[in-house]
Amino acid sequence: RANFADQRGPDPSDPAPIDASGLFLDIHSYGELVLWPWGFTAEPAPNQRALQTLGRKYAYFTSYTPQQSYWLYPTDGDSDGFAYGELGIAGYTIELGNWFFQDCETFEEAILPTNLQALKYMAKAAAAPYLLPAGPEALDLAVRPLSFESGAAVRLRAVINDRRYPAGSGEPMQEIAAAEYAVDVPPWMDGATTLPMLPVDGAFDQRVETVEAIIDTSGLSPGRHLVFVRGKDVRDNWGVVSAQFIYTEPPLALPLVFR
Repeated sequence: RANFADQRGPDPSDPAPIDASGLFLDIHSYGELVLWPWGFTAEPAPNQRALQTLGRKYAYFTSYTPQQSYWLYPTDGDSDGFAYGELGIAGYTIELGNWFFQDCETFEEAILPTNLQALKYMAKAAAAPYLLPAGPEALDLAVRPLSFESGAAVRLRAVINDRRYPAGSGEPMQEIAAAEYAVDVPPWMDGATTLPMLPVDGAFDQRVETVEAIIDTSGLSPGRHLVFVRGKDVRDNWGVVSAQFIYTEPPLALPLVFR
């Protein structure tokens, strides 16, 4: 309550606003499950569709079973139900592994790598968890060169992918419609300047597209900068961003030679 405003009405049927922010995760063992509200009733939560989409996205990375928590067993007063029910935050319980006291080798080699990827995605989606997971991901950012003098032409390339859900999950997958990048100011913030990225094959007509752009670096000050990339599908869903640091070097000062 100290960190999040109440974004949902008092009635159980009141949905959180579609653009609500905030994400709550209760992570423990065990069961290899991704659970979301409600736990006290089989009735779906008002934001069920969006909660399900983000839960399935987590399951893409981990191969865990995503489901409404009631279907594990009925619970009342659980933590994700409180976060969602009281404050409208997208709330989840993540059941790690297949034993309460997992051995270290299994944790380090199997549980940690996949869940860390999923948690990074959840961090990206926290700004708008009921919207962003429906959109594509921006992957494999490549900037050439990474370090350059101000004014150099820098090539940016990425893969925009709308297919990263568990096989057979039922999540809709759409063709990519657009991609864009911004430098230093994230695309969703006031003052951001976004510029288009174009499909390498000449047309946006697939669910996975490689896109590129040439970054004009003439206005960048020397130092480190951050490039944000995101994509949109044909249903107008923008996805989470990915980002890459680039480095602008001061112009090379040539020594003066006196004759």
